[in-house]
Amino acid sequence: MLCLCSIYACSEKRPAVVERPVFDVRNSGTLEIDKIEMSDSSTIFYIDAFFHPNQWIRISGETYIKESGSAEKLLITKSEGINLDEEFYMPASGETSFRLFFPPLPPGIVKVDFIESDCPDCFKTWGIRLLSGDKIKIDPIPSGFLTGKASKPLPPPSFPYGTATLSGKYLGYIEGYFMDGDKVTVSLSEILNSGNSSQLEFPIAADGSFSGEIPLDRPQLVSVAGNQIFMSSGESHELYIDLKKRNRTDGRYRTDKEPGDSLYIYTRSSGNHLSTRDVETLKNAGKLYDYETLFPKIADMNCNEFKEYLLGEAWTKLEELKQAGYSDNVCALLEQNIKTDAIGLLLNTTRLLNGAYSYKNKKARDDANQLKNPDIEYYSFLKEMVNDKLAYCQQYPALLSLLRDNVAFSRPEGGTVSEKFAYFKEKISPLLGTDEGLLFDAVHAQLFAAQLQKPALFTDADKELIRKTFAAQPAITDALIAANDRTQAIIASAKESKSSVIRETPKVSEDKVFNAILAGYKGKVVLVDFWATWCGPCIRAHKLLKQLKTEWEGKEDIVYLYLTGETSPITDWYKMIPDIHGEHYRVSDKQFNYWYKTFDIQGVPTYFVYNREGKQTFRSTGFPGVDKVKEEIEKNL
Repeated sequence: MLCLCSIYACSEKRPAVVERPVFDVRNSGTLEIDKIEMSDSSTIFYIDAFFHPNQWIRISGETYIKESGSAEKLLITKSEGINLDEEFYMPASGETSFRLFFPPLPPGIVKVDFIESDCPDCFKTWGIRLLSGDKIKIDPIPSGFLTGKASKPLPPPSFPYGTATLSGKYLGYIEGYFMDGDKVTVSLSEILNSGNSSQLEFPIAADGSFSGEIPLDRPQLVSVAGNQIFMSSGESHELYIDLKKRNRTDGRYRTDKEPGDSLYIYTRSSGNHLSTRDVETLKNAGKLYDYETLFPKIADMNCNEFKEYLLGEAWTKLEELKQAGYSDNVCALLEQNIKTDAIGLLLNTTRLLNGAYSYKNKKARDDANQLKNPDIEYYSFLKEMVNDKLAYCQQYPALLSLLRDNVAFSRPEGGTVSEKFAYFKEKISPLLGTDEGLLFDAVHAQLFAAQLQKPALFTDADKELIRKTFAAQPAITDALIAANDRTQAIIASAKESKSSVIRETPKVSEDKVFNAILAGYKGKVVLVDFWATWCGPCIRAHKLLKQLKTEWEGKEDIVYLYLTGETSPITDWYKMIPDIHGEHYRVSDKQFNYWYKTFDIQGVPTYFVYNREGKQTFRSTGFPGVDKVKEEIEKNL
């Protein structure tokens, strides 16, 4: 008894106020805890919020705190400075402050979790320390990550189709950490996919570990959980991410930061092309440009002035790269990224300059002042910029698409794949100083793959032509025919779906298409969703609305109407729609752009609700939340 009393007497007493408490991990940097006041009557969290100006945040009325490791919840009692369950639009500063009140904490509790309800995308902070000077214990890193240096040069650029393996772990992981689901997202690009990123998702186990296989059509930089990892077929890769160190690094109010916290990513691979420090460098390396600073500089330039300016910027960046002290492999990869950025911008010269003019002057150029596309000699810079190592970049397939579709190299009257490729080769070869190499093989393959987006599946004659064309590159032949077979299977599966219906676009003029579509649902309440396959917020909203659709299953007087354009690759569209229950239309870009202009659509997703008489009763750019959608539909039922 005496011993226990001595221990209790010497233990630190919980203070009445803890300033900017340290914590283990959180799932968002939007909310910063400035201080916590604790008394016999309440527990008060003083919150500072940082978010995009004029965008909204919301605090749930089901927010609670609890002792870490306990299941007992202390539900929020009130708020000041923000109304619970209501959208709060951030001021122009992007900052605001409010207070959240909870019941008093029982004595002895020194570590709590803040949970803004149990929804997957709500704000959560775990392991908040209530004792002054409390330290966060960092998990040990497996040996071999901190000392190793990259020792092998990058493999030669080529198209050896195959797979790489990925494994790793989130240290300090807590289930529910990720707002969009407990999974690792891997993003890579494929030549045949014309630059649209392929997304893979690997589930995260309870201990934070994950693993999977990565299909590759060439050695390239692959984005794994936001980190650039260089992967080549046949290699194995490990990635460890220390969430506690990352949260210390990112926290605005953290007073317990330690030297080395910024190095919270650890990697190694059998290829040994990049060290842990190299991966950190690639993650933090800046781009050649950002639109906010670029647009004001180029708004009044003509095409040649823009070309001179941008090439000057690119060569300056490349010269700085040589002096930066990076490893040879990092320098090689960053060099190709800079060149890819520069080529992509210069292939879009007129669009960028017209857009910059509109951005600066708040109005579009009139027709008389619209800049015209430059002549083919304008692209003489390609000889210095283009090389096979560009294939290392994730943007490489998109760059190829820009080249083949550019008016300077694209056959104006269309034609067969062979005719289009012959025209492309004739026009671009003098500028490159060669008519062979990876670029030509890749563009030729893309032209064949583009048929599948119409979709026009390969005939036997097409397949024979592909075999002859790529006799020296059988891997490309196999990939094209496999893509054809996948497309065929995806279309068949989509058409067999009983809950998602693919509709033909009415054959009327563009100004009548929308009304013609809507007329088919007269007498019903219609939720219209303008979306795209590449739009992350659209896809997250689809998942959130699943529960509402289940709740209303069997209600034939509600229609979910999904509209997208040709920017949504048709195979991706067919692949996604079986899981998006409703009526689906994929219209032409001309028709979709007409809607954008006529309906003043600011972006996707955008939602309209129509009543039984066909009158619009609600609209929202951005997903307004499940509760709001439900409310607006129920008004019309």
